[in-house]
Amino acid sequence: TIVAVDGKSEHDAGFKQLDDQSVLISGANQPGDSYQLTVRTELKTVRSVRLEALKHESLPAGGPGRAGNGNFVLSEIWFRTGAGRELRLNKAQAEHSQPKFDVSGAIDGKDSTGWAINNAPEGGPNHNRVAWFVLPVPLELGDDEALTFTLQFNNGQAAYNLGRLRLSLSDQEWVDNPSAEALARLIRI
Repeated sequence: TIVAVDGKSEHDAGFKQLDDQSVLISGANQPGDSYQLTVRTELKTVRSVRLEALKHESLPAGGPGRAGNGNFVLSEIWFRTGAGRELRLNKAQAEHSQPKFDVSGAIDGKDSTGWAINNAPEGGPNHNRVAWFVLPVPLELGDDEALTFTLQFNNGQAAYNLGRLRLSLSDQEWVDNPSAEALARLIRI
């Protein structure tokens, strides 16, 4: 089982792990925030990361973001190993990206880009969304090694931070339409 060990925010937002292993962010909601989530996994190899942006009744317009309309703009996501090795993700795919805010903007190293979810086919941003990110090569982990994920919201938008999320890790590379068997291999945090 994977457990979230620690969550913190550059601007003092609060983190609460819910029963479904998602994390709800509350309190301070400042522009340009950065979240750090430290996790542990039973996996010995990590190849991909799944990020779920999830609605919640406590968020503006139901979320999943903390902006007034429930949207967010994730400008960057990466992680470090317990030994301090920084790992960048090189592939990204999402079930929906807002025009001009493609999910690939969350791994390009630029603060001016990022993943947002407004203008959905269902209308508005207020829907659960999933993005998948892949490492260039599989990462081999030591026993009980911690991984610290950084999610940055630095694209200049006023408080477009994520409000509820869930991370999952897999030893497999994602596919565009994963089978039920492939989804079952994901290990949730």
